[in-house]
Amino acid sequence: MSKFVETEYGSTQEILKFPDHYVALAVMVSDDGVVANDNGKKIVSKGTIVGGASNPVLENLDEAVVDKFVAAIAAVAASLATGDSEDDNDLYYTAKEAGADGNDITIEYVDPRSPTVAAAVAVAVSAITVTLANSTAVLASTTTGVEGDNNGLTWTSKLPGVDGNDIVVVLQDPAGNEQELAITVTGKTIMASLATDGAGAITTTGVQLKAAIEADEDANALVTVEHTGASTGAAAVVDEVADLDGGDDGAVESTAADIVAALEGDDDAMALVDVEASETDTGVVEAMAATNLAGGVDAAAASVTGAEGVLMNDVDVTYGAKEGALIIHGFVAIDKLPYDDDNADAAAAAESVLDMIHFIK
Repeated sequence: MSKFVETEYGSTQEILKFPDHYVALAVMVSDDGVVANDNGKKIVSKGTIVGGASNPVLENLDEAVVDKFVAAIAAVAASLATGDSEDDNDLYYTAKEAGADGNDITIEYVDPRSPTVAAAVAVAVSAITVTLANSTAVLASTTTGVEGDNNGLTWTSKLPGVDGNDIVVVLQDPAGNEQELAITVTGKTIMASLATDGAGAITTTGVQLKAAIEADEDANALVTVEHTGASTGAAAVVDEVADLDGGDDGAVESTAADIVAALEGDDDAMALVDVEASETDTGVVEAMAATNLAGGVDAAAASVTGAEGVLMNDVDVTYGAKEGALIIHGFVAIDKLPYDDDNADAAAAAESVLDMIHFIK
């Protein structure tokens, strides 16, 4: 036994308020983008606001028409999830303002690899950087001279953790008379060619050497120099070579809860994002390169760009493009449009471009 399903696609639901007052043209209705219904039929509904697929159909009647209505889009806020719930360090960021601009916001977690007792936040335009706590990190250091001789200096790396262990300080007797103090840096080696008097004796004092290092851009980028203990730095330094050592990267200690607290305490960060952690927020956060929030979308009003009229009847395009009637003048019932909750938006958008068609309730 065969089973037949009968379906009508006519004017069972009249879209014209005044059926005797309209102007329509015969057009071809495209099947592009039309999705089959439960019966396997591809139907372009009466009331569909259409226009030429590529060119105006009113200028070329051979041009097939397609649906031109695009529904309004609500703004969506950009967001980002970091960490892992299984590690209890997951954090969720949402841009304060909905829209595509939120996609420009970045979040970065930095392991300072230098002694840092609490998480700190810095904001530059839309870049949020969280420096994580790492109280166990150690900066490499060394000493030259002797505290009791008033020429002792303590040299401490500005490079984090183990990176500072490669720094070498060379205090060199130039083996010449009346030489001037000169600082040169090659890689991570700081060379100080010391000043001498007329007899060739070193005259550079701890104070002078400290000042020279601080005045040299390259040397100052590698180390800080302080007088050791009670040393005054008044005495001349001596020829020697010292390697910085003891640098240790330590380990990050900031938890997800710590990050939330740090961010909530920064007005600039809170102007950009909302942040929350899962209920279990005791996991330690890992360093992370700057990462953009994503998914932010700007709001957009409903549109009917390229619309030229309204379909008068349902058109079955199951087997390809098919003839239909295009209303270019008339009074169309808003509640008979096929866009459901978006009927009013569709009518308002169409009314602004279809001068000869009026949409009424």
